[in-house]
Amino acid sequence: MKQALPDQLQLLDKLGHAHFDDHLSIIREISKRHLLPHSRLCQLWGDGIGKAYVNPFEVQIPDGEGFQLPRKVASIAQAIVLHTLDDTATVGMATPDNKRLIASFRKILGREISPVFAHPDDITAVIDLHFTN
Repeated sequence: MKQALPDQLQLLDKLGHAHFDDHLSIIREISKRHLLPHSRLCQLWGDGIGKAYVNPFEVQIPDGEGFQLPRKVASIAQAIVLHTLDDTATVGMATPDNKRLIASFRKILGREISPVFAHPDDITAVIDLHFTN
Protein backbone atom coordinates (compact mmCIF):
# COMPACT_ATOMS: atom_id res chain seq x y z
CA MET A 1 0.00 0.00 0.00
CA LYS A 2 2.94 2.35 0.51
CA GLN A 3 3.43 2.37 -3.26
CA ALA A 4 -0.17 3.36 -3.95
CA LEU A 5 -0.76 6.70 -5.58
CA PRO A 6 -2.18 9.46 -3.36
CA ASP A 7 -5.44 9.44 -5.38
CA GLN A 8 -5.84 5.70 -4.77
CA LEU A 9 -5.25 6.12 -1.03
CA GLN A 10 -7.80 8.92 -0.96
CA LEU A 11 -10.30 6.74 -2.83
CA LEU A 12 -9.71 3.84 -0.43
CA ASP A 13 -10.29 6.17 2.51
CA LYS A 14 -13.57 7.38 0.95
CA LEU A 15 -14.67 3.78 0.32
CA GLY A 16 -13.90 2.90 3.93
CA HIS A 17 -16.07 5.72 5.19
CA ALA A 18 -18.88 5.14 2.69
CA HIS A 19 -19.09 1.41 3.43
CA PHE A 20 -18.28 1.46 7.13
CA ASP A 21 -21.23 -0.78 8.08
CA ASP A 22 -20.85 -3.22 5.16
CA HIS A 23 -17.25 -4.33 4.97
CA LEU A 24 -17.80 -6.78 2.10
CA SER A 25 -19.02 -3.95 -0.12
CA ILE A 26 -15.57 -2.38 0.21
CA ILE A 27 -13.88 -5.35 -1.43
CA ARG A 28 -16.58 -5.47 -4.08
CA GLU A 29 -15.96 -1.79 -4.91
CA ILE A 30 -12.18 -2.21 -4.99
CA SER A 31 -12.58 -5.26 -7.21
CA LYS A 32 -15.07 -3.50 -9.51
CA ARG A 33 -12.74 -0.51 -9.90
CA HIS A 34 -9.75 -2.82 -10.59
CA LEU A 35 -7.62 -1.08 -7.95
CA LEU A 36 -5.92 -4.41 -7.18
CA PRO A 37 -5.85 -7.77 -8.92
CA HIS A 38 -8.73 -9.90 -7.61
CA SER A 39 -6.57 -12.62 -6.05
CA ARG A 40 -4.28 -10.08 -4.36
CA LEU A 41 -7.26 -8.17 -2.98
CA CYS A 42 -8.71 -11.37 -1.55
CA GLN A 43 -5.39 -12.41 -0.07
CA LEU A 44 -4.94 -9.01 1.61
CA TRP A 45 -8.52 -9.06 2.91
CA GLY A 46 -8.05 -12.55 4.34
CA ASP A 47 -4.77 -11.54 5.96
CA GLY A 48 -6.47 -8.46 7.39
CA ILE A 49 -9.17 -10.49 9.11
CA GLY A 50 -6.77 -13.22 10.18
CA LYS A 51 -8.12 -15.95 7.87
CA ALA A 52 -6.57 -17.76 4.95
CA TYR A 53 -7.89 -16.95 1.48
CA VAL A 54 -8.91 -19.81 -0.79
CA ASN A 55 -10.15 -19.33 -4.34
CA PRO A 56 -13.14 -21.69 -4.63
CA PHE A 57 -12.54 -22.06 -8.37
CA GLU A 58 -9.20 -23.75 -7.67
CA VAL A 59 -10.47 -26.67 -5.58
CA GLN A 60 -12.63 -29.66 -6.33
CA ILE A 61 -15.88 -28.99 -4.48
CA PRO A 62 -17.16 -32.03 -2.56
CA ASP A 63 -20.82 -32.97 -2.71
CA GLY A 64 -23.28 -35.22 -0.97
CA GLU A 65 -24.94 -35.22 2.44
CA GLY A 66 -22.42 -34.52 5.18
CA PHE A 67 -19.95 -33.23 2.60
CA GLN A 68 -21.72 -30.10 1.35
CA LEU A 69 -24.12 -27.50 2.67
CA PRO A 70 -27.64 -27.50 1.23
CA ARG A 71 -27.90 -25.02 -1.65
CA LYS A 72 -30.31 -22.68 0.14
CA VAL A 73 -28.07 -22.51 3.22
CA ALA A 74 -24.95 -22.01 1.08
CA SER A 75 -26.59 -19.19 -0.89
CA ILE A 76 -27.97 -17.34 2.12
CA ALA A 77 -24.79 -17.73 4.19
CA GLN A 78 -22.45 -17.09 1.24
CA ALA A 79 -20.45 -20.20 2.10
CA ILE A 80 -19.44 -23.47 0.46
CA VAL A 81 -17.54 -26.52 1.63
CA LEU A 82 -14.20 -26.58 -0.14
CA HIS A 83 -12.69 -29.74 1.32
CA THR A 84 -13.38 -32.45 3.87
CA LEU A 85 -10.88 -34.58 5.71
CA ASP A 86 -11.87 -36.99 8.45
CA ASP A 87 -14.12 -35.04 10.84
CA THR A 88 -13.26 -31.56 9.54
CA ALA A 89 -14.70 -29.47 6.72
CA THR A 90 -12.92 -26.45 5.27
CA VAL A 91 -15.61 -23.92 4.45
CA GLY A 92 -15.05 -20.91 2.20
CA MET A 93 -17.04 -18.05 3.67
CA ALA A 94 -17.59 -14.39 2.91
CA THR A 95 -17.63 -13.85 6.70
CA PRO A 96 -15.33 -16.52 8.17
CA ASP A 97 -15.35 -14.85 11.58
CA ASN A 98 -19.11 -15.36 12.04
CA LYS A 99 -19.23 -17.78 14.98
CA ARG A 100 -23.00 -18.35 14.69
CA LEU A 101 -22.69 -19.49 11.09
CA ILE A 102 -19.76 -21.74 11.96
CA ALA A 103 -21.80 -23.35 14.78
CA SER A 104 -24.72 -23.87 12.38
CA PHE A 105 -22.45 -25.46 9.77
CA ARG A 106 -21.03 -27.76 12.44
CA LYS A 107 -24.56 -29.00 13.21
CA ILE A 108 -25.57 -29.33 9.55
CA LEU A 109 -22.43 -31.19 8.46
CA GLY A 110 -21.69 -33.08 11.67
CA ARG A 111 -18.04 -32.03 11.36
CA GLU A 112 -15.66 -29.52 12.86
CA ILE A 113 -15.42 -26.40 10.71
CA SER A 114 -12.23 -24.75 9.51
CA PRO A 115 -13.38 -21.39 8.10
CA VAL A 116 -11.42 -19.60 5.37
CA PHE A 117 -12.16 -16.45 3.41
CA ALA A 118 -13.51 -16.63 -0.14
CA HIS A 119 -14.79 -13.66 -2.14
CA PRO A 120 -18.60 -13.54 -1.90
CA ASP A 121 -19.05 -13.14 -5.67
CA ASP A 122 -16.82 -16.19 -6.26
CA ILE A 123 -18.84 -18.19 -3.73
CA THR A 124 -22.09 -17.27 -5.48
CA ALA A 125 -20.68 -18.27 -8.88
CA VAL A 126 -19.33 -21.59 -7.57
CA ILE A 127 -22.63 -22.38 -5.85
CA ASP A 128 -24.47 -21.74 -9.13
CA LEU A 129 -22.02 -23.93 -11.05
CA HIS A 130 -21.84 -26.70 -8.46
CA PHE A 131 -25.56 -27.08 -7.81
CA THR A 132 -26.59 -27.02 -11.47
CA ASN A 133 -24.51 -30.10 -12.29
